[in-house]
Amino acid sequence: MSLEAKEGEYGFYWVFTILNADGTPKDLTGYTVQLRVQREGENTDHFKKACEVIDEVNGKCRYLVEDGDFTEGVYDAELVLTATGVVERTKSFKIYIRKL
Repeated sequence: MSLEAKEGEYGFYWVFTILNADGTPKDLTGYTVQLRVQREGENTDHFKKACEVIDEVNGKCRYLVEDGDFTEGVYDAELVLTATGVVERTKSFKIYIRKL
């Protein structure tokens, strides 16, 4: 999976469906979800921000892209799922931000 946007674009949602290893939707009841982003090749977070869970039982959440989130470049990202005593991560994916 990868995502794309143009530099300076914001105010839209990226919608995610989180799946279990067997391909079924992950039940997100009791979880919070964050989008964790790093510039490609760097080890420090560019940001880690909350996603809104929009359909717990079917593993759906969304992230509202905000002004200033991204500049041109390639980013590595993952979703971090947290519940009481549990932290899980999705497979990482790329975000490509192109010049306008």
